[in-house]
Amino acid sequence: MTPETGMALSLQSNNDQEMLLSEKIIELGNSISKNYKIKIAGEVLPGAMVQVVNGYVSSHNIDLIVMATAKTTGFMEFIFGSDAQRITSRATCPVLTMDAHTLTGSVQKIIFPVEDFYPENKLQYAIELAQLFNAEIHLICLSEKSSSPVYNTYSIITHIVEIFKEKKIRYKAKAAKGKNITEAILQYAEIESIDLILVNPGEESKLTGRFIETTGGSIVNHTSVPVLTIKKKEN
Repeated sequence: MTPETGMALSLQSNNDQEMLLSEKIIELGNSISKNYKIKIAGEVLPGAMVQVVNGYVSSHNIDLIVMATAKTTGFMEFIFGSDAQRITSRATCPVLTMDAHTLTGSVQKIIFPVEDFYPENKLQYAIELAQLFNAEIHLICLSEKSSSPVYNTYSIITHIVEIFKEKKIRYKAKAAKGKNITEAILQYAEIESIDLILVNPGEESKLTGRFIETTGGSIVNHTSVPVLTIKKKEN
């Protein structure tokens, strides 16, 4: 989907609709190419969004998927979910999702949630983004009753901080309050005016402790902050 139009790129329709959509894709591509001086390739493909996107990623060696989110919540999320939610959970490459009406600008503050596993792939992206934008990384873990993170999480944060110091990356480390890591991320992002959230597909990207705990509700449906979902490194 495209933030400018909210237009789905998968299609199950007749030839006239396909031709019309192809014309819209070409028009949009030409506009983006002219305004941003980048190369655009457009294609209309039949099928369900998730299968079409994942198939295209595989056959064209795509490095990044960019999608607008529809803010599907509550009962609608329970019944239908969202294409963005399904794609972020299954994609083999990173997925950048954002609200269609979000105004993007400079990336100055990035949330980096830390749980009880070493986020190797996500860390590499955080380093590259911080260096590219001179951004500040906010290392966030869930606050325990003792007001300090569990030992394993603390060890991971300590190791990451040493890497950031070595590479001269600005950072903050905080044990944030919340019923779960996702709630902590959402609350912290709003308070600190965060520009980007980095998550792994899994527990830290799923909403828990709410109505949709059992439905696999995703953080991408519940924030206006752009979210970059990065697959964990395979063991």
